[in-house]
Amino acid sequence: TFLGGHLGVLVSVAYNSRNQYIDSYGRQPGQSDFTYRGSDFKWDTKTAKGFDNVPGGLLGRNGFAAPTGSVCNGAVAPYYTGVVPGMNVTYAPYCAALTGSDPAAYALVNSPQGWVTTDTNPKAGSTTSTVTGPGSTVLIPALPTLNHQQLYQSRIGITSSVQWQPNDDTLFTLDGLFSSTYQDSTNYQISPIGLNRNNTQTGLITGSVSGSFTDCTPQTGSATQADIVCYSPQNLSPEAYYTDPAYGYNPNGSDALKAAVSFVGRPATKLIDAKVANGAATYLKLDNVDFRSGADQAYYTTQFEQLSLTGTHSFTDRFKTETTVGWSHSYNHQTGLLAEVNKMDSGTASGNGYFVYDATAGGDMPAMDFGFNVADPTNWNFVKNFSALRHYEYYTDNKYRTLMADVSYEATDQLTFRAGFTARIFDFNTSYYQRAMKDVINPSFLEEGVTTADMTQIVNWGKGLSVPSGMPTSFVAPNLLKYEQVIGFNCNCQNAYGDWRLTNLFNPASTGTAGQTYAVSEHSKAYYAQIDFQDVNIFGNPLRGNLGARFVTTEVSALGHALQGAVVPAHHSYNDFLPSLNLVYSLTDDMLLRAAAAKVIARPSLQLMAPSITAMKIPTSGTTGATMAVGNTDLAPFRANTVDLGWEWYFDKGAVIAVTGFAKWVTSNPQIVVSSGKFSDFLTPDQITAIESFYQGGAPGSTNANTLAYIQNDYGLAVTQALNGPGGVLEGVEVIYQQHLDFIPPVLGGDGFGVNANYTHIKSIQHYIINSTSKGNTMADGPWNGASPDAFNFTLYYDGPNWSGRVSSAYRSSYLYLYPVAGGSDVVGYGNSPLVNDFGYSKNTLNVDASFSYDINENMEFTLDALNLTNQPDRRWAYVNSPQVTNYASTGREIYAGFRLKY
Repeated sequence: TFLGGHLGVLVSVAYNSRNQYIDSYGRQPGQSDFTYRGSDFKWDTKTAKGFDNVPGGLLGRNGFAAPTGSVCNGAVAPYYTGVVPGMNVTYAPYCAALTGSDPAAYALVNSPQGWVTTDTNPKAGSTTSTVTGPGSTVLIPALPTLNHQQLYQSRIGITSSVQWQPNDDTLFTLDGLFSSTYQDSTNYQISPIGLNRNNTQTGLITGSVSGSFTDCTPQTGSATQADIVCYSPQNLSPEAYYTDPAYGYNPNGSDALKAAVSFVGRPATKLIDAKVANGAATYLKLDNVDFRSGADQAYYTTQFEQLSLTGTHSFTDRFKTETTVGWSHSYNHQTGLLAEVNKMDSGTASGNGYFVYDATAGGDMPAMDFGFNVADPTNWNFVKNFSALRHYEYYTDNKYRTLMADVSYEATDQLTFRAGFTARIFDFNTSYYQRAMKDVINPSFLEEGVTTADMTQIVNWGKGLSVPSGMPTSFVAPNLLKYEQVIGFNCNCQNAYGDWRLTNLFNPASTGTAGQTYAVSEHSKAYYAQIDFQDVNIFGNPLRGNLGARFVTTEVSALGHALQGAVVPAHHSYNDFLPSLNLVYSLTDDMLLRAAAAKVIARPSLQLMAPSITAMKIPTSGTTGATMAVGNTDLAPFRANTVDLGWEWYFDKGAVIAVTGFAKWVTSNPQIVVSSGKFSDFLTPDQITAIESFYQGGAPGSTNANTLAYIQNDYGLAVTQALNGPGGVLEGVEVIYQQHLDFIPPVLGGDGFGVNANYTHIKSIQHYIINSTSKGNTMADGPWNGASPDAFNFTLYYDGPNWSGRVSSAYRSSYLYLYPVAGGSDVVGYGNSPLVNDFGYSKNTLNVDASFSYDINENMEFTLDALNLTNQPDRRWAYVNSPQVTNYASTGREIYAGFRLKY
């Protein structure tokens, strides 16, 4: 302190860091888990035969490779159900790739073999068709993944406070906070990626190179479009690399189309054996499987600064004011890097074994036999036109400013009046930069002059998990540092190996890049008045509490971007009147009742309110399948009415037993929903015109007559967007027990021991929008996301003169974490955007932690923290009628030791 005790200064500094290794098995539930979905054998409905000859429509094919014996020529009767129904597959390697499944296994998993498709105008040679019969809805593991995460975190924080009291009636407090957080997370993953891919091509039916490889078109930069340089002598185009023998990489020339065949994915994966229970595959033996091993890194730095000045002044003993001016700024810069290696067409033809997925024993994870040594670098390669390199930079900037002014007047000893005003401004800005071409336009290891062993490392897996016998416990994974050193893919530059420049402008690699740069600003003003009262005699006992209300006005302004980068402004405003009441009634000196009722709001995430189009995909044929992701500036806040009623008994010094019942009726809550309708249901005529101009040549290679016809005919569109949900109800009871154990003998620590415990029971219902159309919403009820019906915490602690410690346990019962499993506009079985009206749950958990500290001297303290002593894993599953494990992860037991210095 200074100035004779009128000025005080306090500064504290804290630093911590830790490394974690988290191993897991995961399987993302959703649309891709259905055998049929996204795996149709592509055909040309304009030339396909059989539409006029097969009553009710032509039976197509999707899912796994056709059964052994399926004919290549499906264009003549009675073989309209050949490998590709209605088409004559004349390119023999392609036909061979799309056949070979065991007929019995195929009938078990892949029945029906595909959609029933009706050409809407066959005589005119139309390219549009309608699905009138379902494909197979058997659940399969589309992407079962072994994941090893390496996580490093560090944080430094500085807090300071300065207080100046010029006189007895006035006090100024200046508080400051600075923190810098760094996190580096790298996930090493191995999975059968081919089960989640479909690269069938109509050109491959006849052996045409057209459309068989990923292409890149050079582009001259402009104010709204990125500059693109596609290829170089050390990074050839995929078509040139695979088809021209002059380059020396593939002396067989045109036969290199076999490479394109190797990219096919699920339709070229052969079912050898299978078991199905409750509509889900519990055992699969597969041949000709594509595998991926990836390294996915994201590291970021967040810098946070906060400053506030508060002044209080007492004009009289009963009239006081308080004013606060505050400012904070948070800045985050995140970098993402990804590299992968692949093994294509693994199986008996390449001298390897089958891939076997076996979940018949149940348990926390299935057994998986990959059929080859996943820890041998010679089994992996960086595959031209398939293996990805990815680099993005993501910036977010948050600014918060506030002004609060409060006055209070104590009219009597029992009655106080309060009033005030609060103004807040919250600005959120974000920008996203990525490479301006597809992430598979990369040089191969052959072009780079390196081997897989040069560019990879061995990663261990399985710590803390109950791993089934025969599972790999290590695997090859990309070494991102090697990729950076050899290729320089993170340089944000052009070099001999490619164009690695990043852009936030429109580019053909992602129609939503420009849309991910946006700004949202929220301005709110709140006016409140409140009456505090105490010592009101009711039935001989005192009642105290307060009654008040707030009136809040909120204005939202946002700037997003359309496909071509054009700025899209949007505005929204809303008002809320928020009354509240709090009562405390003393039954005795140590027993009381509490009651509270209030109307409350919480603003929605500003990220959901940007009016940007962040993604759009329009099919080149058919009348369904278009998708779009867009923000919603018109989101309402979370709104709820709350009531609490509690009983409290302070039966001893520092001891309490409390029972509280509570209810929250949520009347509005934002939900991310996939809505179905037509273009005109979601977009204005000007927006539709802008999208048409984009597909008429707004970007290289974007012109497509069928796509334009789709837009102009106002066909179906599935839009992912946050909507105002109807809310729900949470009701429950909480029991709290706290007591010092002063009856313990001094030799055992005496009254330093104590316990804290609480139990909560919740019953919840949330009204979910599972599909929204222009005619109304389809609703369904389910438990509230993230709310455990039962939870308890128990802590035994000791606080002594030189040391202290505590052991804590926390239990959560099973809770909903996902509903619906996937939003969509199609019925399961009939389209590639199905609504998966099912649930995902997290299993119950019991965590036990301990912490201890010992005072070495008055300036130094030793600390010891032990986390997850029960080695509690995270277990999640989805699909109620056929439960499938979706996540099984463990950090293992963790122990941290350190010292704390005080001066």
